[in-house]
Amino acid sequence: MSEVHSLPNYTVIRDSQGRWILAIGEDTSLLPTAGVPNGALFWDVNSSKFYVFGTSAGTWTQVPNSALALVNLTLTGDLAAVAGTFTGELAALVNGLAITGKIIRHHRQRIITADWNAGKSILAAIAGQKYRMVACSLIAYGGAAGALTTADVVGQQSSSGVKLLAGAQASLTENTVVKDGETGGAVLAAGASYVANDVNTAITAEVTGSDLTTATGIDVLLSYIVEA
Repeated sequence: MSEVHSLPNYTVIRDSQGRWILAIGEDTSLLPTAGVPNGALFWDVNSSKFYVFGTSAGTWTQVPNSALALVNLTLTGDLAAVAGTFTGELAALVNGLAITGKIIRHHRQRIITADWNAGKSILAAIAGQKYRMVACSLIAYGGAAGALTTADVVGQQSSSGVKLLAGAQASLTENTVVKDGETGGAVLAAGASYVANDVNTAITAEVTGSDLTTATGIDVLLSYIVEA
């Protein structure tokens, strides 16, 4: 399994053998040079530039983003897939990340009442990719959720909309955490909430029954994986 280590000035993703795969931070001058393998990568979130270690002995060197085929790397540190042709130690490090498993991401979104009632995108569709929910919670804020039957986190499976999580109105009192599979947090039978959704489909916030009232809105805390 890959591991994520949050340090004061940057975050490092390492493979199962502790090798540096990728760092994400704001300043290359804060990065170490001792003990870093040649081919290690750094993403500067301020300049949106990549740096690679060891192309010049013992230093970090900027490289064109186009030279690295990392798919869906965002400023929040999301890594969805690794592709392309690499050589030498860089190839070993990138392949190590691809082999050792998928990365769980977390998304928090505050959705106001009007947007719940209209239907609101939580995760937009990614071309050629599938979302798979790992865990989800709902929290009503600014008052208890009123009127609706359930507040739903909806995905698509077998070309039909499905409720990955249905938060019951009675459980969505103000500031109460309603979790998947626990009281008030209904999930699909036979674990179907935790299987991959259809390719090229979004995850959305919707309501069942009457429109949501009273609460200012409902927070969504969604942990998920992206799969090919």
